[in-house]
This record gives sequence, structure tokens and C-alpha cells, in this order.
Amino acid sequence: MEGERHSAGSAYSPNHGMFTTRNVAVSEAGISSPDAACLHLQENLERVKEIGRGASGVVYKAIHIPTLKVVAVKDVPVYGRGQRRQMVRELHALYSNLAPMADNSPTPTGKSTSKPKAKPSPYIVSFYDAFVDRPKNSICMVMEYMSTGSLQDIVLRGGCQNEKVLARLSTGVLRGLAHIHDKRMVHRDIKPHNLLTNRQGEVKISDFGLARTLNDNSTSTKTFVGTLLYMAPERIGGGDYSYPADIWSFGLALISVALGRYPLPTQDGFFGLVDSVSAFFTLQKLALLQMSNASNYQPSHIQKIVALLLSRFVKKPLIRCILLILNCLMIDPDDRPSAEALLQHPFINKFTPEETLVEWTLFVDRVNLCEERGSELEALSDAVYRHMYEHSVKFSHLPQSDYGVSFVSQATPTFSRRQISLQPVQMSLQLGLANYLDVPVHVVYEKFEEKRCFYSDKLLEDYCYSPQSWTASPGIARRQQFGIGTDSPQRTPSEKGSFWRKLQESMAKLGHSKRKKERERGRSSAV
Repeated sequence: MEGERHSAGSAYSPNHGMFTTRNVAVSEAGISSPDAACLHLQENLERVKEIGRGASGVVYKAIHIPTLKVVAVKDVPVYGRGQRRQMVRELHALYSNLAPMADNSPTPTGKSTSKPKAKPSPYIVSFYDAFVDRPKNSICMVMEYMSTGSLQDIVLRGGCQNEKVLARLSTGVLRGLAHIHDKRMVHRDIKPHNLLTNRQGEVKISDFGLARTLNDNSTSTKTFVGTLLYMAPERIGGGDYSYPADIWSFGLALISVALGRYPLPTQDGFFGLVDSVSAFFTLQKLALLQMSNASNYQPSHIQKIVALLLSRFVKKPLIRCILLILNCLMIDPDDRPSAEALLQHPFINKFTPEETLVEWTLFVDRVNLCEERGSELEALSDAVYRHMYEHSVKFSHLPQSDYGVSFVSQATPTFSRRQISLQPVQMSLQLGLANYLDVPVHVVYEKFEEKRCFYSDKLLEDYCYSPQSWTASPGIARRQQFGIGTDSPQRTPSEKGSFWRKLQESMAKLGHSKRKKERERGRSSAV
């Protein structure tokens, strides 16, 4: 169909505001799940903790149980037409960077393809899949988890003045922009919050909800959307804009990371921001005029002029980085270099990737951008076995009374301790998780075995106090049958007793009270 674009396993119809895959269908009219057989993805994810919350939705850190892959799950409510229209655009952009959850995963359509699938860009956050959460009326997008957060986390920690770190961050963002601009897409919301990093020093662009794809008939757009603070002047003025608008936003984001704060005054709202940009434009023209009038200026002179130019907004400018920033912040969009051209800038090529990676690793450890590995392993292993515990096969026998009389004539089967315990996770999966966390394999093995034993005992205890165990009243006999014994440690006060345990204890107290009253009546009648 003309006007449709196709990515792996998806159909995008921009003229009709529709996006359809085998897992999710989104249109302005509503959302649905075309293939009910694909609901296993939702069942195989265990959420570990909330890591972000914004106007568009909530982001969780989660683990995919069959592969032990750590992922991010973004829940986005889509109640209104505008929200669904934005979701259509974001899913289209994300599906173009689709990555398999595992190396041997089938294609999203479940069919083999004759053409080799294009590899996802390493500078865009990888997208694994999406599904519909009907009770919440939301779309849940499963994406790559970036362990050190966003560039905004660096801003909140006071910024970074290390040239090598800034060069590495700039390179990653510019390569991502070059990729999406090559796909004829304008991101329209480049800011530190949407530029993510990980422990390995990778920088990736995320959040394509406001992205706009241009075509041969439309090489620019003028819709007023995005974050005002990082908007280019042509966007603030309501004019047409294109790819250079993303370059301006990148320049402001880079200054914010270097300073640890947004560089322009914001206390006067929208019009104050317009005045700040106008003042910046005036200073820029004066500096360029000085450079054009100088007959024998040197590069050092240019650096001094640029430093003076930005001194009103930047208290401690980084001289080697500032020329790159100035190129991004040219008021006239036609004067801004493309992302590809900026990748050839001397500041970008000054350091080797090995040098910048070493500095990035030291910086991450110094400012604690990463979660401590021990606590992360604790949370992930607990999530895996908690999921297995909660999804264990529930015995479907109807309850029986405390006196051994079944409410429904049904035999109670016997189970061994081995049948009720949880199975260990495959060693190969634990090895992959150890590599991801960069911890010794034996540490992961020991922690997983500890959690397996804990939840196996919990599952066994739940069975002992479940309704099908009531025929073996009192409960101590059933505990001895499974080898738990009476000398086992008592429950800690903080542990919540199960419903069946409380009910059994109440029934036992009731029976004891009844027998006591009968004995008292017997004594009084004898007297």
C-alpha cells in the first residue's frame, strides 16, 4: 500500500495513524492485541523496581526470566487520541531498531525471511517488543536497559568537566543523530533526559514519541512540540525547522552536562528564554564581526573570542570543547553543521576510544552512576525466584475440614519434598548474567542457590498449610512428612503468615475451646 512503511514484523500507516504488529495494534480509535498467543512476553517479565516517572509514563527495571536479560519496561497510558497518535510514532521509530531478546529468537512474525535482517543501530536504544496491558489501558514497551541512567543524572551530580568523557558522550550522541537524520527523521526532543548511557560507555538516544519522519514532499515541519528549554530559535519563533533543530538541542545538552546546570536563565519563563536567545544572538554577531575584521588572527584568538562570547552563560568554559558547542549553537540553522560533519571536528577526534573509555569508567565509579553490583545481584536473583515461586503450579484440590471430612469427595495426593522444590536456573544463563554484572561466576551461582532454597522452603511451607493438607490434622504431622521437623526455626515477627495458616490456627483454637467447655460441663454435671 502506498504511504505505508514496514519494519521487521510491523506495518505503519502514517496517513491513517495506525501501527500493527503481531503483539500490539495501535490507532487513534484504540489499542488491541492481534495475536493472543504472544501474551507470554508479559508473563515472562518480572519487574525489579521503578527507575523513572514522567508525564508520558513510568519506566521499570525488569528481568526477562527465560533469558535472564535485564530490560527496561516503559508503561505508557493511551487514553486519549493524542496519546495514541504519539505512541504510533514512537513504536514506528522503535521497531526500526528492533533487536531479538535472545540470539536464537524467531523473527517477530514467527516466519523465516529470505532477506537478512538489518542490525539495530548501536546508538539508538534497542527495542525488544511491546504488549498491551488491558487493565491499565496502556502500552508496555520492552527496551534495552541502560545501567548508568541518562545525561541528566550527570547534570544532577554537578556535571562533568573531563574533556575525554565529554568527547565520548558527544561522539555517541552525534552518531545517533546522524543515524536518525539519515532515516529522514527529526527527533524534536533531544535533551539530557533522553540521552542514555551504560557501564560500557555507550551513549544511546531514546524517547521517540515526538519524532517526525520527513518525506520528499516535506523537508521541514513547524509543529510546536518538545521541551521548550532545548528548542532551537526557529522553533521558538514558530517557523519551519528540520534536522538542524536537533543539532541546537544537542549543543545546549552538552553545555548542561559540562556545567551541571542549564546554561540560560529560566526564571522569567517563555519570554525570558526568548530574550536570552536574542542576547546570545547579539553576542554571536559581535564575535563573528571581530573575527572577520582581524587580519592576522590565530586559532587561539578564536578560542578567546568564543570564551568571551559564552562567558555570560558559561562560567567555566572548556576551551577545546567550546568551538564544537558554538558550531551547534549558530542562530541561523543553515550555519549549523550536520551531525556527520561534527563527527569530523578536532575535539571529537582528539582522543582514542580506549582513552575515553578509561576516563568514563573512572568517572562512573567516582560519582556512583551505577548501582552497586552486590545489591543489583541481590535484587535480580530475588526477582527471578520470586517469579518462579509465584508462577509455580498451584494444587487445585478443594479444601477439606479440620476434622478429616472432605467437603467434596476427592482423594488428597501425596507429594515428595523434591516435587515441590523450585528448579535451579541454567548455568549458562547465570554465566551470562555474571558477564553482564562483571562479577565472578561463583558469586552469581551462590546467590541464586541461596534464593532457590529460600523460595523452595517458602513454597513447601505454603503447601503444608494449604487446604489439601488439612486431612493430616494436626499440621505437625504433615510438617514431619516433608522433613521440616518441629525443631525448625520459628517464623520471624516480620514475616506475614499465610491465610491458610491463620485459618488452621483459628480452627485449632476453636476446637480446643470447644473441648474445654465440654470437660467443664462434664465436671459440673458430676458434682
